[in-house]
Amino acid sequence: MKPNRALLSSLGCSLALLTVHCGHDTDEETTTSPPHTPSSSQSGQSDLTNKSNDDKTDTATTEDTDKAVENKTIPKEFLANAGDGWQTLVIGSWEIPPNKEIYHCVRMTLPKDISIGAVRALSPRGTHHTLLTIADDTSMADGESPCDAGTNGTQEIAGSGVGTNDFSLPDGVAITLKAGQQLLLNLHLFNTTDEPIRGTSGTLIKLLDADEVQHHAEGVLAGTVTLDLPPGAKTTQRGTCTVQDDVTLVAAAPHMHQLGTYQKAVAHSSVQGDVVLRDGPYSFDEQLIYALPELIEMKTGDKIDVECTYENTTDQAVKFGNGSLAEMCFTGLYWYPAMGRQFVCVK
Repeated sequence: MKPNRALLSSLGCSLALLTVHCGHDTDEETTTSPPHTPSSSQSGQSDLTNKSNDDKTDTATTEDTDKAVENKTIPKEFLANAGDGWQTLVIGSWEIPPNKEIYHCVRMTLPKDISIGAVRALSPRGTHHTLLTIADDTSMADGESPCDAGTNGTQEIAGSGVGTNDFSLPDGVAITLKAGQQLLLNLHLFNTTDEPIRGTSGTLIKLLDADEVQHHAEGVLAGTVTLDLPPGAKTTQRGTCTVQDDVTLVAAAPHMHQLGTYQKAVAHSSVQGDVVLRDGPYSFDEQLIYALPELIEMKTGDKIDVECTYENTTDQAVKFGNGSLAEMCFTGLYWYPAMGRQFVCVK
């Protein structure tokens, strides 16, 4: 399947994984509240503060992460010991000029087969998100280079936002990668200070032995790319993902931007009935992956509804977009088996 480049570009700020054919509705419930006037102009939303892990240090060590190992530099070598049982999968070093938003990509071809049982995001100050996919076009050489929001493969391995926690897949479930596949790490970086910021971002992993793996997992982003948030208003908007294959859900991870306040996601399973995946407040500073208390069986044609609520405190309408000051509405999902479809679940 050829990737939809326009869609991948519009979804560069995603938080979790791969997908099925999906439909979306964009019903709205709007109540007006007093608008907040921005102090300066940037897409009508520059009153929103940068929430890109601003409270971390500038050095390229694990002190930059929420799971710091004091004074220990993260090695870049594939499967190098990163401490506490973690190993390096792929990471990149970067510098963001003052008051800039950039994308930085890292390509690395796998020298061997691996099975991933747990993931940890390296997200120092300046990191808005990380998105790790399998490259579709392997004609580009391994290494680091500037890129854009649409520089992503079709299949996602892992994603993170600000404050994303470590995540372990259930026993016997792994993300399996093959020798010769090229990893493509896209780093969305954001600096609202008057000085350059330097750091290292990427993905650490814990491995499973191949003989331990019973199910091969992948990721999906279920939601909508049609958003219209009126100025000075509370708005609830919705998307629907229709599953194309029989799959089992294992985790959910809400993803919105800085205006998001609440998310509800419900799986409509023909086996287990309606199951709430997530129903609670949302914080851009704490974009967590939630392991589901029970595995959810989904059959072909079953649906997943995602409902996102926003408080638009600006005096401008806000649309869907990649940038830190635009908005998104997704629930990231891990499921198995891996079907190898495009990782965004929208029309």
